[in-house]
Amino acid sequence: MANGQPISAITSVGTPDVSVQAILTCDPRNGRAANQYANPACFSSPEPGLNGQYQTPYIKEPATMDHDISLFKTLPLRESRNLQFRYPVFNFLNHPYWFFQSSGPGLALNFNNGVLDNASIQQFGIPTRQTGSRTMQFSFIFSY
Repeated sequence: MANGQPISAITSVGTPDVSVQAILTCDPRNGRAANQYANPACFSSPEPGLNGQYQTPYIKEPATMDHDISLFKTLPLRESRNLQFRYPVFNFLNHPYWFFQSSGPGLALNFNNGVLDNASIQQFGIPTRQTGSRTMQFSFIFSY
């Protein structure tokens, strides 16, 4: 028989399987700064011994915009034979897609003794990563 784990007076929250979840105190869609998708002042730490909410209300991520264009020209050769040139361009305006990285500063809220950390307030809700690129293709199709 092995000894159990030592007991301490330190209050712990969360479990080995689930981290502590913040509690909403207001609507995080209101009172946001420029380019901020959620108001960090609406989140607080749960009471000691509680894990907080597991599902938060719907909060939108950055919108995406993708414009595609395609040009093609069909050249008749003989009888039923054709040669077609195609030039599709995807995301031809080359708009970036902003997104939140799962462990990035835009999704992290840090609390010190139940009080929201000032550094995490300034970065929370602001997407820090971007992706998206213009893609071009050329093709020739010979039909008979």
